[in-house]
Amino acid sequence: MGYHIMAPFETEVEQTQMMTFLQQNGRSLSTILPHLPEDVFSAGKPGFRSGDLDQNHKEDVAIPAIGFEYGTGDGDEVRDYSFLLCYWMAVQAGKRMDGRPFVIYDGCENWPLFAGETPTETQRKAGAIELNDFGYKKTIQATKMERMPAAKQIALGEMKKQIEETDRAFYAELLRLTQLWRSESTS
Repeated sequence: MGYHIMAPFETEVEQTQMMTFLQQNGRSLSTILPHLPEDVFSAGKPGFRSGDLDQNHKEDVAIPAIGFEYGTGDGDEVRDYSFLLCYWMAVQAGKRMDGRPFVIYDGCENWPLFAGETPTETQRKAGAIELNDFGYKKTIQATKMERMPAAKQIALGEMKKQIEETDRAFYAELLRLTQLWRSESTS
């Protein structure tokens, strides 16, 4: 089964600026995480723009957007980085809804992003996502690991280490992209 997540933009010009930026500065997931095979995913080179969606989803998104399609068998790293990069794009340059950036999940769910602020419990229940000020959020796997009892974390030693390394690598990559984006935006 396939899913998709995307960051919408106000205009096609903004969409094109972000796509160009990512094509010039984005790195493959296997570069960010060297333990992955080269062909696992070309993160940083977004999989589609809204006009490129397959026929089943074209009607769902009538606004400019950049995003990724992924399947249940693609692995945690692919899903996590797809989400993180969309959060990041939305925070940096995405369209706003009620004054906040948002992402679109599966073409029909708008998830508001709270960058550098805390959503209320009601907003969380409605799908709000809390991020740091530049759009980073701990990966799903790192969050799950933190919630496990200490004894189970110890038993999962090597897996825990890899999850933490992945999370740190994603943080560093989004920070790198943020610095580049901001330096290009101010020049």
